[in-house]
Amino acid sequence: MHLEVLRLDGRDNSFGPNPVLRALPEALGALHALKTLTLQDFKALEALPVSIARLTSLENLLFNDCAKLHELPVMRTMTRLTSPILHDCALKQLPCLEPLTALQHLSHESLPDLTQLPSSIGKLIGLRELRLAYCRGSTQLQ
Repeated sequence: MHLEVLRLDGRDNSFGPNPVLRALPEALGALHALKTLTLQDFKALEALPVSIARLTSLENLLFNDCAKLHELPVMRTMTRLTSPILHDCALKQLPCLEPLTALQHLSHESLPDLTQLPSSIGKLIGLRELRLAYCRGSTQLQ
């Protein structure tokens, strides 16, 4: 499949954000041409499939208002990723970012459980913008 953009919005006009979906299917990793993945308003989403690491064409990643999402899978194979944006999630830590040499922008907002930033942030030579806002626990590097 040659899908390049996938936007999943958990909002339902009659019921509000999706209160049921806890995980995404492993088949998500089969979307090898995917360049943009957006997940928004999945209040019960707790995990992403490990297969997400097979999205090697992914450039943009946006997770917004996934209040129970506690961790991201290993992302070291996503070498084209330029802009991961994580807002209003329950992430406690970020995976190692060092292999993500294309990274230019990191935006993390309203991640109250995030306590540490990986030391690999210092090795991102292409990083031009780091935005941390409303991340109460982000006080130290690993």
